[in-house]
Amino acid sequence: MPPECFLKRFGGFLIWLSRHLTRQALAATLLPGRMSHAGNGLTRLGLPRGLPKMITIVKKNPQGEALFSYQGEVLAATSRVCIIRAFWTWPDRDLGYARFETGDCFTEYYYTDRWFNIFAIAGKDGERKGWYCNIAEPAVFLEDRIEQVDLFLDVWVDRQGNVQVLDEDEFQAATNLSSAQRRAAQEGLQTLLEMVAHREGPFAEIEP
Repeated sequence: MPPECFLKRFGGFLIWLSRHLTRQALAATLLPGRMSHAGNGLTRLGLPRGLPKMITIVKKNPQGEALFSYQGEVLAATSRVCIIRAFWTWPDRDLGYARFETGDCFTEYYYTDRWFNIFAIAGKDGERKGWYCNIAEPAVFLEDRIEQVDLFLDVWVDRQGNVQVLDEDEFQAATNLSSAQRRAAQEGLQTLLEMVAHREGPFAEIEP
């Protein structure tokens, strides 16, 4: 989506509240492969073993130009996945399909081999609200930051697993997407929808 729309809708993701994760719950959120604080992901992110670190997340447009950045705390990482936590500090915002409120907890999942990210959202009472997903190029893990190119399409998944694909009109009308980006974005969307349908990764928590 355009920078101004993105900032208007999601500016409140700048600071986040930690959500309690047990080892079992954390393992369920990962793609195949064990979580390890000694893995390549932590080395590339400059993380000491067993110690959380604040890191900068950089959102870019399809041309690779930075739109904005913010910091989040790294919960854990491998060479393929990095999990960030933060909390909503802006005024309440009703998006129609979901309402974000002060104190809502977010856990962000970034992948180096998937064309999307996933934000798991819970209220400050711990109740799951749903999952907000951005279709985007695979994340790039650097020593002090994570960079990712946004590709307009977004997906909302509610607690029961009902899916809404968002901003399809903006995606279709976009003139700054290459044919390769457009094709990969559509493939990424299908992969994400399959994860939801099969209750894989973060979507394992969808209510039966």
